[in-house]
Amino acid sequence: MRRARTVIALDVPSQLQIAEADPDAILDGISPILIDEWQIFPPIWDAVQRNVDDEEKDGVFILTG
Repeated sequence: MRRARTVIALDVPSQLQIAEADPDAILDGISPILIDEWQIFPPIWDAVQRNVDDEEKDGVFILTG
């Protein structure tokens, strides 16, 4: 968390609901973006991967569980 500028905690119901409604919506933020407990909603992995492939920037996301 000390390295992140934006923290998304998917074990928080309101943040999980946003991710379920639109996974790409939670990827907008100041990077690096930490997505904690990503395994609760596995489709977030695909959204992150698409974003990384499209943007070709290093160090944008930190996935933790």
